[in-house]
This record gives sequence, C-alpha cells and structure tokens, in this order.
Amino acid sequence: MSVQLYFVAMNIAKLRRGLYKFDPASFSLKLISHGEIRGKMYELCSYQDWITRAGGVFVLISDLDRLNWKYENRSYRLTHLDAGVLGQSLHLAATSVGLGSSMLFGFFDDDMNQFIGVDGDRQFVSLLLPVGNSVLDYSPLATDSIKDAKN
Repeated sequence: MSVQLYFVAMNIAKLRRGLYKFDPASFSLKLISHGEIRGKMYELCSYQDWITRAGGVFVLISDLDRLNWKYENRSYRLTHLDAGVLGQSLHLAATSVGLGSSMLFGFFDDDMNQFIGVDGDRQFVSLLLPVGNSVLDYSPLATDSIKDAKN
C-alpha cells in the first residue's frame, strides 16, 4: 500500500485532541502532537467552519517511494488509486458504525503537507476524510498551539 494514514482527533470523548499516525504493524495510533487543533484544521481546510465540528479527520498521505521501485512513471497514478480505495473503505467502515463521512479536497496543499510533516514532493496529502457525528454544541476555537507529543 502506497498510502500512509494519519488521524486528526478533534471532538472525540476518550481521545486526546491532536495529530496521530496509524501504525499498521501494531494496528494502533501513535500520538505525534497534541493540543487544540480545530483552529489549525479550519485554516488548512480553506476556512470551512464545518470541519471543526467533525469528530476527526483521516489524512491520507501518498508515498511515491513505496511504488516507484516497481512502477516508476506510473507511481503517481497508482498512489491516487490506492488513496481512493482506502478512502472508500473508510467511508464504508464509518457508515457501518453509524458515523457520517465525506471526502475533502478543499485544503491548502503546501500548508497541509508542512503540518503533517511530509515534503510535498515524494510524499504528499492526497485526501482528507472527516468522520463522526457533527458536534452541534462545541466550545469556541482556541488559539492554543499544537504541542509536540514529547511534551
């Protein structure tokens, strides 16, 4: 699979707000940074306020180096196919447990790549997938900075 999976937790009762990376070997989430993250996602997602009410956002990162050794020039196309398949699977999984989901392409590419920590060339954000039940009563966005998980 040429796609790495990250998760931005924003409004989940028993999960700390922040950025996580999915580790397929242990089938777990690894905390990358924590803190109030909704304001940052609002900015990165073209100032669409509805994003702040999602439970969380899956971030699909295409990694050309995972395919380039074999498929060379076709790697770019194939990594997008992988992202589409994973996105569809996440939609189906969300639906099966009664959660809403959508695909989001309206984000600032360079800023999102920088936020996740990928170079934007060989690794780049392909797709965002907000999930959850919309939070109707939520606190205003705070301006707290995101903290490195080591803090």
